[in-house]
Amino acid sequence: MSKNKRNFFIGNGIAGMIILIGILYLSIPLYYGKEYKHIDINNLFISFTFCYAVLHFVFYCLFDKKEPIESLYLSIGASIACLLDVILMKKINPYTALMISNGIFLILLLLAKGGIVKKYYQKASALFYVELYILILYAFIGILITFSFFSRNSLCIIILGFYIVLLGILESFHTSIRCMLRAKRFIHRIRIE
Repeated sequence: MSKNKRNFFIGNGIAGMIILIGILYLSIPLYYGKEYKHIDINNLFISFTFCYAVLHFVFYCLFDKKEPIESLYLSIGASIACLLDVILMKKINPYTALMISNGIFLILLLLAKGGIVKKYYQKASALFYVELYILILYAFIGILITFSFFSRNSLCIIILGFYIVLLGILESFHTSIRCMLRAKRFIHRIRIE
């Protein structure tokens, strides 16, 4: 199996696991009924960032260390956001802690993705435009979600679930487009002037 195909299958597998975590979070209000209000939203965010960090670290370890450096940065950023939420949830309002932790997660995610955008810009690659548009989508969705965490607990769980599903869909789209543009059978059909 070629490196590009392996990257495609493992990247979309990780994105699929992230989508499944989001769907699980979306089903919490349905499963628990009226008792879901006792579930701490910060614990859900901590478990998501921990899983996100582990999945991206596994992705980094499965490939040679030059190419998926973005996965290492995403893993470190998710770990920092997880630790920050653990520290802040005991000291301040849980919803404010969640908003700050998600904001830090978003900033670190955008920095990791921004480094890749800069790399492709310097190479004058066709991937620059794809990476730039996906970076803008991450920023737009992340800012909207971060400021919507001031609502009630039931809405926060559903918002967090949708946010995780959207992150998984964007990662799947990102992996698919990146692999498609690196495939030799597609690249000869694309002309960028």
